Amino acid sequence: MRKEHWFAAALAVIIGILVIIRPDAGWRIRQSLERKKASHSGFVESGIENSILKAEIAELKSIARELPQWAPEYLRASVYSRYPFNMKSELLVSVGEAQGAAAGQAAVLFMDGSEGGRGLGILLGRVKRAFPNLALVETVFDPGWKSAVRIGERGTEALLMGGNAPKLTLIDKKAEIKIGDIVRIASPDLPYGLAIAEVAEVGPSEDQLFQEAELVFAYHINSVNHLLILKNFLGYREPAQ
Repeated sequence: MRKEHWFAAALAVIIGILVIIRPDAGWRIRQSLERKKASHSGFVESGIENSILKAEIAELKSIARELPQWAPEYLRASVYSRYPFNMKSELLVSVGEAQGAAAGQAAVLFMDGSEGGRGLGILLGRVKRAFPNLALVETVFDPGWKSAVRIGERGTEALLMGGNAPKLTLIDKKAEIKIGDIVRIASPDLPYGLAIAEVAEVGPSEDQLFQEAELVFAYHINSVNHLLILKNFLGYREPAQ
């Protein structure tokens, strides 16, 4: 692989880290670099392109060192049987206040090596209520679930609406959404960047003002027997009225 390709790959990795750890900085830098890339399209000498990439990577590395790091701490929990009702909207799990569970904590499906080795898994929901040794988890299949998300590499904004078949709404009509794009959480009440699902189908909304997307999940909720509660993140919640 040519040197400029290695530089481009390293640049992409650093931007990805910034988007997850510090979304505001990451997305601004990414947009800035896209503008720079367009302005440099007239250069044909590889030496000039390499110099530009080296300078941009050095700048991003410097910023990354200044950003706070977040290492998730989690509780392993078993899911109590829901037979014969098989409710998808709520799960009762085997950890509670005595083990460190609290309302608002994210519940994720553990997948070893997911998210580039960070092992954060896929978002299932969040703790709705914690009891002494049990907790009730609200899942993304709850009809009342609503969260801000971003779609794909472009980070297109959308609203995740829960339900028996969760979907994305309020997608910009001009946004380019592809089948297979990863949907990630972007709501301040949950850890930024957790994967949720993939785009399965895209089409116009009923009023023709936006796009909507159907989703495909990497798991079947009724087959989930174990999960993780991320206990060291309690995000922002709107105060009760």
